[in-house]
Amino acid sequence: MKKVCLAATMAAVIRITLYADVALWDRLLVDADRLAREGVYAEAEKTYQAALAEARKHPEEEHRLARTLNNSAALYRAQGRYPEAETHYRRALEIWEKYLETRPLDLAYTLSNLAELLREGGNYREAEPLYRRSLNILERHTGPEDLRLAPVLNNLGELCRVQRRYAEAESLYRRSLAIREKAQGKDDPGLAQVLNNLGALHHGRGDFSAAESALARALAIREKSLAADHPDIGSTLNNLAGVYQALRRWPEARAAFDRALAIWERKLGPRHPRLAVLLNNYGTLEFRTGRTVEAEALYRRALAVQEEGLGRNHPDAVPILQNLGDLFFKQGRYRAAGEMYQRELEVQQRFAAPASPELAVTLTSLALSHFQQGRNTEAESGLKRSLSILEQQVPANEPAIAANLVHLAAVYRAAGREQKARETDHRANGIRKRAGLSTGAL
Repeated sequence: MKKVCLAATMAAVIRITLYADVALWDRLLVDADRLAREGVYAEAEKTYQAALAEARKHPEEEHRLARTLNNSAALYRAQGRYPEAETHYRRALEIWEKYLETRPLDLAYTLSNLAELLREGGNYREAEPLYRRSLNILERHTGPEDLRLAPVLNNLGELCRVQRRYAEAESLYRRSLAIREKAQGKDDPGLAQVLNNLGALHHGRGDFSAAESALARALAIREKSLAADHPDIGSTLNNLAGVYQALRRWPEARAAFDRALAIWERKLGPRHPRLAVLLNNYGTLEFRTGRTVEAEALYRRALAVQEEGLGRNHPDAVPILQNLGDLFFKQGRYRAAGEMYQRELEVQQRFAAPASPELAVTLTSLALSHFQQGRNTEAESGLKRSLSILEQQVPANEPAIAANLVHLAAVYRAAGREQKARETDHRANGIRKRAGLSTGAL
């Protein structure tokens, strides 16, 4: 009888201990999530570590460990600590796969989170199937209008946007917006990220009025729901500054960039990878307003931050290298320009399609830098490769083809091949005439 009572007592003690540990783990995770949302990253990390320690005490309750790993990974991602974030997401994913039948939604969330991390790292090929699997699981278990679909739709839309698949991206963004507005209303803080991305899409298409409208709404929502120095406010300010810059509203652009940079440096630190995009954009403002010394300093800092955080071959390096090359070219520093364009080309060849128009632009820039250095053979080869891509990808009367031909004619002429130069100029003028443009050298 005593043995039975002792066993019952021990079982009760174990249950009480387990319940106490679970309650402590739950409090720690709630506190860590709150600190992360508020941008108090150092304290959030300490609290996540304590929650992980509690979760590991009970391997039979492994789903708690998976949840903590997933949430702590998001913190590392926000800090630009991508290798640690990926390790946590992949370990969480391993655990959630065991719970596919009982916790499919948790699996879907971590799939989407890992996909987002991979997208930010430039690994688009691995990211997309993870997004689509996550979306498939959510639709199957929640329905087509469930609020939980909204962030995955937004994230998949962002993947499409950065690949310039604008029609797909807009469709995904608008579906995400519709779901959120129906479920939460038009002031839902979750709308801000979708609007921010939609504004970036409109900017990419050249629809600056629609871009400003979306971004202004995103900023208003974020300023109402977040602290004044929250990093997400900096993100929207950076995008809005880009629109002001495109509209030549220089003082507004500079003020937005200054405020965004101050927020990110204070909350994320001066070496965070996200700063590279902002610094590059700010450099372009300085370049366009004739402040080339300041522009070069910003471009160089952007490249250093980008390389340190994401590596030399990340696709985010492309616009920075292009801008540095353009600045050097304008200053007559053709060798330095060529070095930037060559690096840009090497990165693009890792990620872009072999016949992408963007590749053609870089090839042309590199060829022109070679031409200015008297390296005519390399210039001719680059321009011919660029022309071949353009002829596959754009209409036959596209002015870009004519511009390429005029550059090629100049190379022929410099090499003493006058007849070839005239034939090439004649073809270029024919394209320009059909396009309704004036003929002659560009």
